[in-house]
Amino acid sequence: ISKLSSIIDLQALLNELLAVIFEVLPADRGSILLYDEVNKRLRTMGQRSRRPGNAKVKISKTIVREVLRSRDSLLTADARRDQRLD
Repeated sequence: ISKLSSIIDLQALLNELLAVIFEVLPADRGSILLYDEVNKRLRTMGQRSRRPGNAKVKISKTIVREVLRSRDSLLTADARRDQRLD
């Protein structure tokens, strides 16, 4: 994270990336997590919701685990019924 931050305005880039994703996909909410090598954990670096106001986006640990396992993005209409997330 720190290497990217020294080169570009990372927060502005992530916010713009989420805006573009929301223009293209019918997502209700979304988050961008990046690995923090200093603290050895994922950090939420960007989030967006279609709900009015600044509603905090809750992140499913099951979805995060599946994305890390598959090394691919995940779009689901209903995570509770999605068989990929059993």
